[in-house]
Amino acid sequence: MKTQRMRVFGVVQGVGFRPFVKRLADEMGLGGTVRNDGPYVEIVVSGDDSLISDFKERLETDAPQAAMILRIDVDHSQGREKVYSDFSIEKSRSRKGQRYISPDIATCSKCVQELYDPNNRRYLHPFINCTNCGPRLTVIRSLPYDREQTSMADFEMCDECAAEYEDVSDRRFDAQPLCCPHCGPRVYAFDIKDVPEEYGDDNLPANWPEDHMDGAAITLARRKIAEGGIVAVKGIGGFHLACDATNPEAVNRLRRKKRRPDKPLAIMGKNIDVLKRVCVIDNDAQDMLTSAARPIVILPRKGEAVGGNIIMNTDGELELVGDLPVMFCAPGNPNLGVFLPYSPVHHLLFDYPDDVEMPEYLVMTSGNVSGAPVATSDAEVIDMLSGICDMVLSNNREILVRADDSVLQMYEGKPYMIRRSRGFAPLPVENEDDTESVLAVGGELKSTFTLKEEGRYYPSSFIGELSDVRTRDALESMIDFFSSSLHIEPERVVCDLHPEYISGGLARAIATRDHIRLVALQHHFAHVLSCMAENAVTDPVLGLALDGTGFGADGNIWGGELLRVDRNGYQRLYSIAPFSQMGGDAAVLQGWRVASGMLLDQYTHSDAHMHEVRLGLSSEAEWEAVSVMFEQNVRKVTSTSCGRLFDAVSAILGICRESTFEGEAAMKLQFAAQRAYRDLQSLNSRYAGSGIDSVRERVRQTVDDREYTIRRERGLGIIPTDAVFRYIIDSYESGGDVDMLALEFHMMLADLFSRACHEAAQESGIRTVALTGGCFVNTLLLRLTEDALRRNMLLPIRHHYISPNDGGLSLGQAYYEGPVD
Repeated sequence: MKTQRMRVFGVVQGVGFRPFVKRLADEMGLGGTVRNDGPYVEIVVSGDDSLISDFKERLETDAPQAAMILRIDVDHSQGREKVYSDFSIEKSRSRKGQRYISPDIATCSKCVQELYDPNNRRYLHPFINCTNCGPRLTVIRSLPYDREQTSMADFEMCDECAAEYEDVSDRRFDAQPLCCPHCGPRVYAFDIKDVPEEYGDDNLPANWPEDHMDGAAITLARRKIAEGGIVAVKGIGGFHLACDATNPEAVNRLRRKKRRPDKPLAIMGKNIDVLKRVCVIDNDAQDMLTSAARPIVILPRKGEAVGGNIIMNTDGELELVGDLPVMFCAPGNPNLGVFLPYSPVHHLLFDYPDDVEMPEYLVMTSGNVSGAPVATSDAEVIDMLSGICDMVLSNNREILVRADDSVLQMYEGKPYMIRRSRGFAPLPVENEDDTESVLAVGGELKSTFTLKEEGRYYPSSFIGELSDVRTRDALESMIDFFSSSLHIEPERVVCDLHPEYISGGLARAIATRDHIRLVALQHHFAHVLSCMAENAVTDPVLGLALDGTGFGADGNIWGGELLRVDRNGYQRLYSIAPFSQMGGDAAVLQGWRVASGMLLDQYTHSDAHMHEVRLGLSSEAEWEAVSVMFEQNVRKVTSTSCGRLFDAVSAILGICRESTFEGEAAMKLQFAAQRAYRDLQSLNSRYAGSGIDSVRERVRQTVDDREYTIRRERGLGIIPTDAVFRYIIDSYESGGDVDMLALEFHMMLADLFSRACHEAAQESGIRTVALTGGCFVNTLLLRLTEDALRRNMLLPIRHHYISPNDGGLSLGQAYYEGPVD
């Protein structure tokens, strides 16, 4: 008989790990203790050598589904430890060091079964949970994750819940959010036009009417949605705006009120079978949809993206004329963003024993206005959403940490993140290094921050756009929460190089206040570092960074760059052909402006005007305004933005002249190219020497022409995207097919980028190419570029669970280890 001490590192707090350890020890007849001990779980176990060895192995193989064990350190010292005859769970301790906070976990199948069991005491209880599911991050006030450190501390457990909490054989043993209808939070509803004087701000007033509480509140919300209304629903990490996804009038009304005329809306389906009616869902996608994270997954929809089932009525609104539901939630889009219920309230909205007939699909979009963080309290809903929603379904359990829904695509059977938040954040990225502790504050759009200590990088949830003061406040409060919870005291703060970014101003203020070092990194350098960090790459790489806007070291706008990067610095090797970007920030949404500036760059004024007229890019007044800006250098900047190049080509081809949301023009250009790609793939499978292969060869031969040779300007390689632009114009004006030209544009870029990488690899000896930046959210461009690189015997690496867009920027900033300027 001996006693051994183990330290288990990873996501092992708040996921039922201590109860699991006790049950396992009791089953194996071992004595000892287990407790949360700051950054790890400490286990002291007494028993025979073979039993302890088996116990350690089963810790890793049989751990709860939501746990993530990174390593187990064993103290092999002998003779000093007490021998234990039984096993107990000890009180948690707090100490500085590596910590892991569990993301929120979707309601498990056993709890859903109990939720609808009339004989269960938690029948229809909107806060049902157990050790294996329920809120985690969003209810934590501080670590360790014990009930008194959460927003559940406001609710004293009844005797029955307390007995379950203390019973090691019970599924709810040591479940911190444990409650029942007698002792837990309560849901309530109110009409937004009749806000009670004491609406409570998540603290239920004593005089709240009973016919607006508990089950009655859920029925009120269900009825409002079924009647075509919009309801703000409080979930795990914030509010959703919910309406009937099969009701075009309700969806159009939500679009008008949220000022979101075309942007796709996320759809929650009642169950996986319901989603399979409208989406193509393979096994990999189903596993992701039903996982504990429950993200929004963007999937191919069934039916045609444009055409017979959707029309524009005389009021300029979308109208369904076929039998396919929910299609107007993503008009003109071959994909749908779908997800499944992940909280008890979501399940009860779909299925409740009342007389309301509910749809099987609900729009569940973030409860915010554009750019602001998702609302988490009644006060924020009333302040921000009172002009949008008709009713509020809320509860008196406080949300302490915001967590919007995560959004991802499936790429080659694996997740490819677009927005990393609930269910994933703040799981760390692990890299071995012992450099100083860091706070990285990210960029301006898709704001996130990352805290780093001892090789653990903790990227935050998605927060929002920093142009909104509410997002700035949320960023600061979340930095404070995570810094204190993780016991990280940064020795360095890192921000973007852009001199006017609000995040940079915050970084400077923190550096001054805390007397720590400040580092400003070039935007695309940080993007490449982010891809390196996620792939645990420490050797130098070639980084192909393609996005919309990044402040360049030369003061211009960058966004189509090939860099040589290591963790100490970068060298800019190539860029796409520079062009004049007209109209300042307006160019982000007005692709025609970018196209007009490129015409003026590449043709005489008269020829540029001729093409402008032929293409129908602008009115005469608009053309005159842009021409004056160009000639007088007013609101005119030099740009190498690949994102703006996509916008310009989309405008040239008549696909999207002006966007209603960021990325719309590029997204529609991608969809056009995918239609051609899909048709050609089908042809390729039937006829040798035709289809996609023949187009690829034709594109390669075109790019072989002297006009497409990579040139040098002041030591910088210039990728001839200006020649590609002219090719698209000439081909389109000659009657070329729009979808085919969209595909050829993607293929030409992929081929040219690969050639630049090949040249850089020959000069540097580096064969690994990191693909990053918001343009690589476009999985067609990603696939074509990866294929082209591999044909040149290069090794592409890409993102997985960290977004290639600016949401991943802070991770790259934190990964920098070079000298301070």
